[in-house]
Amino acid sequence: MTWCENNGIDYIFGLSGTKPLARKVGRGRRRHPHATRHRYLPVLRGYTETRHKAKSWDRERRTVARIEATMLGLDIRFVVTSLDVGSASGSTTVCIARAAKRRSDQAA
Repeated sequence: MTWCENNGIDYIFGLSGTKPLARKVGRGRRRHPHATRHRYLPVLRGYTETRHKAKSWDRERRTVARIEATMLGLDIRFVVTSLDVGSASGSTTVCIARAAKRRSDQAA
C-alpha cells in the first residue's frame, strides 16, 4: 500500500477481518440493518466504511465492509482503498467480485 501511495497509484485490496476492525463495524456485524423488516428476502446486503490503522501500517486508511446476511448466516468482507471518492458499495463490489471470479477459476 505504501509503495502504491508513494508512486501515485490508487488501490483496492482485500483485507482480512480482525477483532479491532470488526468492532468498528460492530453494529452491522451483530445484526444486519432492516433484518426484521425484510426477513423473507434471500439476501440482505449493506455497506459501511471507517478509518482503520493496522499495526503494520504507518497511517489510517479508508476501509470498507460489505455485510451480507443470508439464510446461511452472516458474511463480512473488508477492503482497504486509497480512493477518497465513490460509494462504499462500489469500492467493495469491485474487489469482492474479482475475488469470487478468481476462486471459481481455481475450482474449475
